Amino acid sequence: MIKAIVFDFDGVIIDSEKARYDAWQKVFSMYNKQLPLNEWIKNIGRAHYAADPFEILQKMTGFQLPCEDLQRKAKEYELEYVSDIPALPGVIKTIDNAGKLNIPIAIASSSSRAWVEGHLRRLSISNKFQTLICREDTSEHKPSPVPYLTAVKRLGCLPEETLAIEDSPLGIHSAICAGLKCVAIGCSITKYLDLSKATLQLESLNDLDLLKTFI
Repeated sequence: MIKAIVFDFDGVIIDSEKARYDAWQKVFSMYNKQLPLNEWIKNIGRAHYAADPFEILQKMTGFQLPCEDLQRKAKEYELEYVSDIPALPGVIKTIDNAGKLNIPIAIASSSSRAWVEGHLRRLSISNKFQTLICREDTSEHKPSPVPYLTAVKRLGCLPEETLAIEDSPLGIHSAICAGLKCVAIGCSITKYLDLSKATLQLESLNDLDLLKTFI
């Protein structure tokens, strides 16, 4: 039986991956350009950009662009898009089912604590998680296994008894390398990526049966 669950946040709890991409796409449209999705997906699951959208836009235009202004605009658009974004299908049900089964849950995210905690409060589920592992909490980030190992240690469980829920290849790699079993559920963007390294792939968390044996 599953003895603990560690959720990724962006793309698993809320579909913020699309909001971030759409925000930068709006900035690109100011210059009649489009942000290539194949470049953006290099950033998914990371604490820092592997493909900086500002640098991509600047290269496309050939101009020296106002970095801070455009980054601020992208963040404003992103916050607008996620201001009332709901939890993804099955998230609340899975959290409630874990509580009924006395399964402790955590989050391991590459995002900041302020970002994660803010949305958890907005969704009224911040008190459901025993611990949060955010960008500030580890010196190494996904795809390193350190975030998941840290979460498991704080939960007082063993990796092999813990289930990770992820939406990206980098997150899956992090979880598997930490010794967890991993369920992959792609969000609106990551569902097109290769999630085959996960232990199991599902369409949504509505399809996750916590009484089913994974381990």
